[in-house]
Amino acid sequence: MDKNRNKMKTFEKLGFKNEYEYQKSLANKKGYRTPGEYRLAKGIDTIKDEWRVKNRYTECDPTAVEIPFAPGYYITPEAIIWKYAEKRECWLIISQQSHKSGYKAFQPYIDGKRHVKYVHRAVCAAFYGDCDGSYEAHHINGNRHNNTLDNLKWLPKDEHRRMKKNHWKS
Repeated sequence: MDKNRNKMKTFEKLGFKNEYEYQKSLANKKGYRTPGEYRLAKGIDTIKDEWRVKNRYTECDPTAVEIPFAPGYYITPEAIIWKYAEKRECWLIISQQSHKSGYKAFQPYIDGKRHVKYVHRAVCAAFYGDCDGSYEAHHINGNRHNNTLDNLKWLPKDEHRRMKKNHWKS
């Protein structure tokens, strides 16, 4: 509660009610009517104190394959995820985060809602075919952050769990 109050005080010191009012003022100074118009013109993706500019590409990597459970998202054998941004008319590389489970995850929009999906499952589904719930993606070298195609394979769930169990016993 105190952290939010301190953040508000920062904008109050500058004479603004909230972060949006501050961004609106900056956009107006630069000649734009709204912060959204400014972000669109500059290619800025998020509304935060630190606005980030995403790189734009005219074409997707030719080795990329569509992810079956995330229509419109493509993934390369090196686990780079691409999406075509229709409003911007360009290709973007989708960011990946470390999930609390220790695996890399991304957040695609599916049917208008954002979901958290694992990158290793996306690689396996795209290149080896989508599997039902009886299979799990296995990292061959044990590194959860290495999601390249040559380090992943589908394993039956029971066999994969047995491997994990035996790994921790030794």
